Amino acid sequence: MSTHGIVGIKTATGFVGRYVHFDGYPRNMMRELEMILNKHGFEHAADVLTGTSWQFLDTRPREGRNGDVKVPGFGVADDPQFTDEQLYTEKDGNAAAEWAYALHAGGVQVWRHDWANSHWDRAPEHDFNV
Repeated sequence: MSTHGIVGIKTATGFVGRYVHFDGYPRNMMRELEMILNKHGFEHAADVLTGTSWQFLDTRPREGRNGDVKVPGFGVADDPQFTDEQLYTEKDGNAAAEWAYALHAGGVQVWRHDWANSHWDRAPEHDFNV
């Protein structure tokens, strides 16, 4: 079983981002996002991470499945033929993800999906600043 996530940028009301299929739990994502932000900076990281959906984020060289695209220093993006290339926001109460990560110039803001009430809640205990 995989923990789905959304990675994107902080907005005035919450976040906007793309789907990440594997390893979306904060223990993994926060480590990867911190390394990505420290290496690439906010602007470049935000552009790359919101440009496509992802199989997983992993700054180490790792292969994905056939058709997926290795993005050095970021992870493995979905096959360009993947059909779910939409942008998700905090208003998507039925988004197929448990966690969302909103990058901003100072770090990452974390959101957790409340399945029982079909909405997103902030999870500040997982935030980090760079």
